[in-house]
Amino acid sequence: MRISVLHHTGLLLLSLVTHAVSAQTTLISNYSQLVTALERGDDVKAILHFDKCHLDPNSAAAHILPKLKGASTRFNFNEYTHYKLQIDDQEKDIIVTSITMLIEHPHGEFWNNYARLRIFEDNSAELHIAYYDPLTDEKQLGMDWSCHLSNGKDGNGIMIFDASN
Repeated sequence: MRISVLHHTGLLLLSLVTHAVSAQTTLISNYSQLVTALERGDDVKAILHFDKCHLDPNSAAAHILPKLKGASTRFNFNEYTHYKLQIDDQEKDIIVTSITMLIEHPHGEFWNNYARLRIFEDNSAELHIAYYDPLTDEKQLGMDWSCHLSNGKDGNGIMIFDASN
């Protein structure tokens, strides 16, 4: 009985270690790779680092920036839309995904957070974030960011990974 339990425990540990080793990700460094991975049905995720992106000065007070040093957020591309968007007499290929979640504000209040990530064919991106009072649905704060996809060495704000491998 003791040998059987040890044998099964060993198999379980070996299985967990093997799974962890095989759960590697591949960096997606450009728009073309992103489109290919999404259309293949891969498990694509984006990590956005706020301090490596640019906040539109018209969208929020400057006092927000120091509080976001080192802050990040993640998008899973489980739901997305891929289409052409007309911008200033140009048609641009775009991928859009969004998330909505209830978050706790540093002052202890709860807000509904809506975030939309738009990635363009030139590897640029726009992030729109809005915070709403969950009781009144009144907008409390809105921010717009511009970023670029990262190749892992350039310091750009958005790292995109294919976790399907």
